[in-house]
Amino acid sequence: MPVVARFEPPANDGLRVAAGRFDCVATLNDGEEDPGEVFVREFVRSGEYEEAAAAGTSTTYIVTDPDEAAGELIGYVTLALTQIRLSGGEKKAGERLAAVRVPDFGAIRIAMIGVDRRFAGRGYGKLLMDTVIQHTAHMSRDVSVRFIVADAVNTQLAWYERQGFVENRSKSEQERLAGIAERTGVPATSVRLDLGPDPRILLPAD
Repeated sequence: MPVVARFEPPANDGLRVAAGRFDCVATLNDGEEDPGEVFVREFVRSGEYEEAAAAGTSTTYIVTDPDEAAGELIGYVTLALTQIRLSGGEKKAGERLAAVRVPDFGAIRIAMIGVDRRFAGRGYGKLLMDTVIQHTAHMSRDVSVRFIVADAVNTQLAWYERQGFVENRSKSEQERLAGIAERTGVPATSVRLDLGPDPRILLPAD
């Protein structure tokens, strides 16, 4: 049975070896590796996820499956706190948002998310997303968050849309993504998932 656990630094030798084997990168039609997915792979392989966790700048959750793939890092998601700015039209479309005067709303950012190619298509990505939703709902008990946001590289945009994400159309988000694309050469789309005015309803009953 798959297990999703929060990573607590330092990583042990087994996890570091497994991280070195992790490969979520698909090959594009031109034979090149998907550059957006390379970032996701190297974040784990380089140990940057461990450094970020130790510094307290982000939190990573790791999927393993002792029964099906002992000793392997099947997938992971890295989260951070952020804010998302909505356009006037987006606020009007959101429940109870039209009357809110501030433009920025608390959110959880999916900084990185990936599943090893060997285990693709088995629902591990959905398991990770469900984990993000549950943790966001728990956090909403104490902190005002209702959105999950991500920068979806173009090859993964359809996957996010299947999870219920929609594009962020505010000018600030468009400008931010344009800057990232200029620096990295990797175009992406800012997307968000609205968990509603009270995400706690997504939590199981006590």
